[in-house]
Amino acid sequence: MRKWLKNLVTRWNNWVGDRHLELAIRDRMVAQGLPRSALIRNVRLSAIERPGWVQIYRFEVSSSDESGSPWRMLGVARDDGRASTQVRLFHNQAEADTQFATWSEGLILAPRERR
Repeated sequence: MRKWLKNLVTRWNNWVGDRHLELAIRDRMVAQGLPRSALIRNVRLSAIERPGWVQIYRFEVSSSDESGSPWRMLGVARDDGRASTQVRLFHNQAEADTQFATWSEGLILAPRERR
């Protein structure tokens, strides 16, 4: 039973939940020379603009290179349901936080983002 529950939690954390957003993230990965098959993890809605058209997500992308060395990037996505989705990938937390702060200015933040 424990193994089943652990597997379920892992699948939940690796589920994007929005096909349009997942494709936008994968397109950005390919544009940056990353493999399309990299794992997208921990996609979380972090900010929203009323009435809900604009949503800001944070996520992680991870895989390994040809030599087998693992790598991880942090991502921020701005999804405007009326227009387009913008995705940015970063190597360090400070850059990702800066982009998030820019895109989420004036929006309603998730409780974990309020600092």
